[in-house]
Amino acid sequence: MGAWSTSILGDDFASDVYAGFMDDYNDGGELEAIRAKLERECADAIADSDEGPVFWLALAKAQWDCGALEVDVRERVRHIVENGLGLALWEDEPARDLAKRKKVLAEFYSKLQTPRPNPKKRKKPRLKPAIFAPGDCLTLTLPSGLYGAAVVLVADNNHKTEGQNLVAAVRYRSAQKPSPKVFESRDWLVMNHHGWREMPLIWWFPSRGFRRHAPRVEKAGFLQVAPPIPKHSQSYADWDTLAASIDDQFDWEAGKRD
Repeated sequence: MGAWSTSILGDDFASDVYAGFMDDYNDGGELEAIRAKLERECADAIADSDEGPVFWLALAKAQWDCGALEVDVRERVRHIVENGLGLALWEDEPARDLAKRKKVLAEFYSKLQTPRPNPKKRKKPRLKPAIFAPGDCLTLTLPSGLYGAAVVLVADNNHKTEGQNLVAAVRYRSAQKPSPKVFESRDWLVMNHHGWREMPLIWWFPSRGFRRHAPRVEKAGFLQVAPPIPKHSQSYADWDTLAASIDDQFDWEAGKRD
């Protein structure tokens, strides 16, 4: 489940759609072109019974916030709310969360009936810098409840709005937090399960969205970044994926994953 709260934007996908709209809006993009671009890029998700409603809700919020809500988008929200679309994601959650989500949707649709009093104006994007510095050692709380370890290799702030960190996972999973010696070992975690072919888990992670993952990522020290530490990767992911992938590899090795 990509949702972390019952709010309209309390979902990874919704947050990405909204952010994509606002990025192009602040860059001076035409509203019609922004919508067309999002629909094109998210075509597969829109066709999905779970993610489709999330897309239209996020688009509606972005348009409403900018004083540009289109009638057909508002009608899609009405259809979603009246028919309970996209609520399957919440059926395995506590009943109170499902009820709260329904209430949030109803209140959101009601709000869409009148224009936003103070629409957001276009603003020049500001850089959200990379979260960590090269050499920062990270203790990760994994989905399994155990601890993992990773080292920040690069901080890249060359993008105009979003910094990113290149992070390498260390071969470590334990009920105890990693000691300095774990990081100093430079024993990088290699992925070999399923389609992975002995590839180190070294990925880029964005600054955007880190706040919701912050409770599970703890700075634990500093390691001098120097050869033979690799500093290149073509892979990108969010911070939760880093923790989950460490669990996946160790579970595979323990014979717990098919």
